[in-house]
Amino acid sequence: MKIVICDDDKFIRDIFKEIFEQEKIDYYAVQSGEEVLEVLNNDKAVSKIFLDYSLDKMNGIETAQKIKEIDKNVEIYLLSGWNQTKFSKEEMALFTKFLKKPFDLDEIVELF
Repeated sequence: MKIVICDDDKFIRDIFKEIFEQEKIDYYAVQSGEEVLEVLNNDKAVSKIFLDYSLDKMNGIETAQKIKEIDKNVEIYLLSGWNQTKFSKEEMALFTKFLKKPFDLDEIVELF
């Protein structure tokens, strides 16, 4: 199992990196939707992606749509400071789960 954390906030990436290292999980830490797609195209072992909504150029929804074109089975977790009601049912259908920032670290660990 490999996991991707995509967030333009280094602090959030560092939190996830620490969790992944403690849990001995292989991971990629990236800051853009384009980087997620590059990783996914090059490593078919990625099974989970934690994806921030607010990204430069391509937001989390747009990135998730492109991810699903590459791999329909990958689990995508949407990270956002916005309430879930901001997103349509169609948009939320792209995601395995919505995680509102700030999130509980124990909730993240339970997803592995």
